[in-house]
Amino acid sequence: AQLMESLSVDMRQAHGDLNVWKERFGTSNYLPPKAWVAFRAVLFLFWVGITLWSFVDWATDERADGRPGYITYWFTKLTHWGLVFQCVYLGFASFTSYKAVFSDSNDAEAIRPLYVVVTIVLQNIMLPIAFMIFLLYWALVFSGTLYVLSVFTHGVNFVVMVIDGLLNRQPVHAVQVVFPVAFALLYLLFTAIYWAAGGTFEDGSSPYIYAALNWENPRSTGILAFVIVLVVTPAVYLCFMVGCHRVEVNCCDPRQKELEEQTQSL
Repeated sequence: AQLMESLSVDMRQAHGDLNVWKERFGTSNYLPPKAWVAFRAVLFLFWVGITLWSFVDWATDERADGRPGYITYWFTKLTHWGLVFQCVYLGFASFTSYKAVFSDSNDAEAIRPLYVVVTIVLQNIMLPIAFMIFLLYWALVFSGTLYVLSVFTHGVNFVVMVIDGLLNRQPVHAVQVVFPVAFALLYLLFTAIYWAAGGTFEDGSSPYIYAALNWENPRSTGILAFVIVLVVTPAVYLCFMVGCHRVEVNCCDPRQKELEEQTQSL
């Protein structure tokens, strides 16, 4: 109940005020409404291009050596799960901002449309997960050979989410940490099931998706999984939550900013 309440708390006011979500999603901390909609559309199209680039790169990779099933490994990688989820998020965010700015103020769905809820959930997932993909790749996976595409999928992905997070006014609440934690847990469960089913690395023989998550070494992999799911992911999410709140206070609510400054001086 508390989780569902948090999804709607920033979209409700007194009875009869049906357009709070439009203010949240149709305005930006720095851009005018129409420019904000256009910017989000460009960001979405840009990320569609990066996702397609990644998929085509794997489909034509010389390591495939003619193996018709090689492209299926693309779907096992956390990086590519992140690409797809981020693409879906940016698509929903663009659509939601468009509806907020251009739809009729008497829209029958105005209290809380489903696409608004989906946008909030996906943002709460992708803010910390994009950072986790960036961090884990360079800390645990990078082999020393730098590829341009890798920079986009393990760096620019995070920059895109940061820019979107700084510009938007979407609600981020502590209780919604369950969404990125659930995503991280889901992926780790997938890696375990994949291993148990005989899945391999793209070399066709190594029994893992990532060497750092090798379930044939359950103790070390279990410890890493525990730290990722229950320590790092919540900590990163809460940092983003505080950061988003501070940006909004500084840009959009002078009275709240003044109150906080007075509180800090006590």
